[in-house]
Amino acid sequence: MPFKDYSNTPTSNTELEGPIFIGPNMDRNNVRPALQQLAADGRDLYDEMVARGNGSTPPLFIQSGTGAVERSLQDKGRESVSVDDFGAVGDGITDDTAKVQAVLNSGASVVRFVGGKTYKLTAAITVPAGVFIDATGATINVAHNGVGLRFVNGGGIRGGKIIGPGGTTYTTALCAGIYCVGTSNSPLAPTYVTAPSIDDVEIANFNRFGIFFRYCRKNTITRAYVHNCAYAGIAGVSCEDISTINPRIYDIGPGSPGGDAYGWFFDRDEAGVSETSDPRSYRCSITDFDIQRVLGTGPTANGEGIDSHAGVDITIRGGQIIDCQKGIALVRSTIGGVEVLAPIRCKASGVAISGGHNSDGVVVAGAFTGGGVAAYATDCEIENVTVNGHGRDNSAGSAGIVIQGTKNLRVTGSTFKDNAYNAMFLNLSNLGLNITGNTFVDPHDTAYGAPACILIGGNDNRGFIGGNTFRYEDASLATNVAAASVRVNAGLTGLDLDFGSSTFQGIDATHLSLQLATTTGVNVSGLQSQVGTGTLAGGTVAVSFAKRFPAAPRMVHIQNTTDAAGIRPSAITATGFTATGTGTSTFTYEARL
Repeated sequence: MPFKDYSNTPTSNTELEGPIFIGPNMDRNNVRPALQQLAADGRDLYDEMVARGNGSTPPLFIQSGTGAVERSLQDKGRESVSVDDFGAVGDGITDDTAKVQAVLNSGASVVRFVGGKTYKLTAAITVPAGVFIDATGATINVAHNGVGLRFVNGGGIRGGKIIGPGGTTYTTALCAGIYCVGTSNSPLAPTYVTAPSIDDVEIANFNRFGIFFRYCRKNTITRAYVHNCAYAGIAGVSCEDISTINPRIYDIGPGSPGGDAYGWFFDRDEAGVSETSDPRSYRCSITDFDIQRVLGTGPTANGEGIDSHAGVDITIRGGQIIDCQKGIALVRSTIGGVEVLAPIRCKASGVAISGGHNSDGVVVAGAFTGGGVAAYATDCEIENVTVNGHGRDNSAGSAGIVIQGTKNLRVTGSTFKDNAYNAMFLNLSNLGLNITGNTFVDPHDTAYGAPACILIGGNDNRGFIGGNTFRYEDASLATNVAAASVRVNAGLTGLDLDFGSSTFQGIDATHLSLQLATTTGVNVSGLQSQVGTGTLAGGTVAVSFAKRFPAAPRMVHIQNTTDAAGIRPSAITATGFTATGTGTSTFTYEARL
C-alpha cells in the first residue's frame, strides 16, 4: 500500500486519520511539528524507493571506510554466486556438471558451493581466469577418471573436498583433482599462466595427481590435505615461485609401472626437446610439511617423499617424511635420454626422515655423461636434517645420504642414524665439500663386514670433512655395526680430504676405526688426536693406537709416570709407535696429526 501524504498536516489533530495518543504531560503544540516532520520524511523515503525501483536507478550499496564508493546492490550481490542459484542440487546423486559450469561461466568473480552438500561431476569443470571458488564445508565428487577442476589462469579455491573415483590404479591419462597448465610452444619457450591459490582443500582418490601444475607461476598452496592418489600428491613441471605451506600428503602409490611415486615434486619434463621448451622449475618451496607412506611398486619401488630434477633454488624446510621408500632426491635431468642438467642452490633444512623402506634417505646428484660429470649439483645445502633408518642391506651404493657429482655441497648439523650399509656415501667427483658438525650413528649390515659412517667410494673427492661425531652404540642392529668411522676404498685417485678434528664415542678394537686402503694419488689429513696408555718393562715396547690415523701422526707426546729417565717414541706410523726407555714404567701418550 502506498505511503500517505501527510505534508499538509491539519491544524487540529481530530482531522488526522486515526486517533493520536497524547500523554498527560505532552503539549499538543509540541506534537504537531513532530508529526509534520515524520510525514515529510515518509514521503521522501517513498519517493526515493519509487524512483529507484522503476529500473532507472537501482538501490545503492556503500561499504564502510574512507574512500568507499557507491555501487548497486545488484552488482554487490552478484560478487558471490552459489551454484544452487543456477539449479545445482548437491545431493551426491544428481549430475550437477552443467549447472556448475553455467554458474562459473556467468561472470561471477566468486562462486560458492553450499556447505554440507555433495556435488557430482561427470566431466572436467573449467574455472575461468580470475574466478575464486569457496567450497567450505562442501564436497565435489569427481565421478569420472579425469580432471576435477581445470583452472585457466589465476583464481583459486578455498575449503571443501575434491574426491575422485579411484586412486589405486595408475593411469597415463590426464587425471587430477586440480589442474592448471599454460601453453606449450615447443620448440620455443612456453607461455606461463598464474597458478590458482589453493587453501585448506582436501583432495583424494585420483588415479594420477592430486594437484598438477605446468608452466605456472606465482601462487601458494596452503594447508592442502592430499591422500590416496596413485602417482603424485602435489606436482609441478616447469613452474616458478610456487610455495607449498603446511601440506599433508599421505598414502601415494602404487606409482608408475616402473615403480615411481612422489609426495611432492617440482622439476621439468625430461621428454622435452630442450631446456628452452621445457624449462627447469625455479624458486619453488615446501615448508612445514607432513608426508607419509609414499610407496611405489614394481622393479624399482621408488616412492620419494620429495623430489626435484635439476631444480633451481628449490627450498625444503621444516617437516617430516615418514615411511617412504626414499626421503629427498635432488638429482639430475635428461634431454634426449642424456644427463645434462643438475640441481642448483637447492636446500633442505630442519627435516626429519624416518622409517625408510629399502632405499636412501637423501640423494644429491649431478649429471653424468660417459662416466664424467656433465653438470655438477652446485651450491646445495643439507642442514639440520635427521635420517633415521633408510638404506639397503648388502648394497654398497646405499646409505642414509648419497652424494655424487656435486660442487660446494654443505652438509651441516645433521644426524644419520641406523642406516643400512653406510651412513654417508661419497661417490664420484665431489669438489669443495664441507661436511661438518654432523653425527653418524651405527651404520650396519648383516652380510657386509665393514659398514662405515662415511664411505669414500669414488675418485675426485675433495674438501673438508671435520668436526663430526662418530658413534657406536647398538650391537643388536645387525651382525656388523659401525665397523669404520671413515672407509676409503682401494684404487681411488684424486682424493684431497681434510678430516679435521672429530669425536669418537663407543670406540673399541673393532668399531669406529679408520679403514684407509692403499691408494694412489690420495692426500688425507686430519681426523683426530688420540690418547692412550702403555707399559714398558725395559728396552722397547710396541704401542698400537686404538684407532688408525689416516697418516702417521706429526707428534707423539709421552708423559712418563714412574721412570725419571723418560721414554722416547720412535717408528711412528698410522697404526702405532715404538716406545724406548729403561726400567719398568707405566706411561700415557697423546698423538696428533
